[in-house]
Formats: sequence, structure tokens, C-alpha cells
Amino acid sequence: MFTIVFILFIIYNISNSYTLKQFKITKQAKSLLRNNELARDVSSLWDTSSGGKIVITGLGQVDEDEFFLNLLNEQSVWDPIVLATDDSNQTQKRFLSRTARYSGLLNILTFTDLLIHNDTQLKDTLNDAKAWIAFNVSQELIPKLSDIAIESNLKRVIFTIELPKERIRETNISEFDYAIDLFQSNGVSFTGIRHGVIISGDENNAYEIVNATVPCLEDTVERGVLARVTAELLQIEKSFNSHCGLSSS
Repeated sequence: MFTIVFILFIIYNISNSYTLKQFKITKQAKSLLRNNELARDVSSLWDTSSGGKIVITGLGQVDEDEFFLNLLNEQSVWDPIVLATDDSNQTQKRFLSRTARYSGLLNILTFTDLLIHNDTQLKDTLNDAKAWIAFNVSQELIPKLSDIAIESNLKRVIFTIELPKERIRETNISEFDYAIDLFQSNGVSFTGIRHGVIISGDENNAYEIVNATVPCLEDTVERGVLARVTAELLQIEKSFNSHCGLSSS
């Protein structure tokens, strides 16, 4: 009887450990991505340390977004950082701050008008860029935007999508799969991030980051957390041509 109970105890612990391995979150994106089975061989891909022009879309509507721009500035490889919004004058007023000036961000930050559905305008904005980060992309637009990115000779692209509460546990994002296959076949790199509703909050909030096969555990993510993780993944090779989920903890 003791032997049976002992065996059952071992089985339970092994099973529980496997579950925790799938769902327990590291606070460093690198730790997760070292174990990401969908990460591709990136030995021949463009080195992000070479930097260049980077375009940011889907950002700039709130003051908190300055944090992400400063993270890019701190990487010391991006010049210029082009923030493209539907009202560049209003956006510029928002980010002409003392912190942006003292950090040196304003020396490399430029503003431009862009409607994401305007293909011609988008291609002009992406001209000569090496990288593009598009926040809060409409899921159905991912294939078209991916095609434009390839046509524009981009080397590094990150798209984030916001899943509504009723879909937060979805992991099968076929549009991400399309982008991964497209970018990989062209020798460049893509990362997709799925998350819930973006809420106010800094990077110090607890969060969950999971690989492509695991659902997001919460239906929200703090703005500062999304900014930090996105900036880190931009330069982590293990994230190239893969996608992940990110949420509050």
C-alpha cells in the first residue's frame, strides 16, 4: 500500500512540475526565449546591433509612451527613431518634454503623419528603415503589412495584437504563422506578441510571458511592461521568427 501511495505521489509531482514549466513565468524575456521551441535558426540574420532607422506605429497617444521611446534611445543603435501617428503635430507636443531633452531622445526622434491603411504613405514612411515596431495591429492586417515590410526591405519587424477578453486564451494566430514563414523565407526576422487590453502601469508590475503554445493568463497588460518586453525582444535573437503571449500577473 505504501509503495502505491509513494508512486502516485511521484507521478503527481512530475505532472505538476510539467504544468509549472509550461505556465510559470520568468521575469526576464531571455529566460523564456531560451526555451521557446518555435525560435528559428537566426545565425544568418541581420544583426540588430548595427541599428539604423526604426519606425514606430500604434504608439504616441499617451504620455506614458515616452518610456518606450527612451528604451530605444538607450539601446544606442537607432537613428532616427521615427514615430508615425495620425497627428504628428499633436504627438510632437506631447513628447517635447524635459526628460526627452535631457536623455538625448529628441536628438534622434522625428515625427511623421501616417494612416496605417494608406499603403503608399506607409511605404514612404518605411523607406530606408531597418526595423519597424507596430503596436496594436489589427489581426486581419498582418499579412498585408508583412508583405509591405518585405517589399520595403526591412530586416527586423515586431507586431503586437490586442486580443479581446473572450479570445485571450487563443494561441493559434494564423496571421502570425504567415508572417513567420514569410520573413524566414526572406532571411529576415519577425516577432509577434499577443496580449490583452493595455492598461496604465509601469514596468515594475508583475507579468507573465509565455511561448506560442500557451495562452495568456490574464486579459490585461501594463503599458510599461509591454514597452520593456518589446524593447528587449527587439534585440534578442531567440525571439526571431516566433511569437509569444504577454499579460499582467
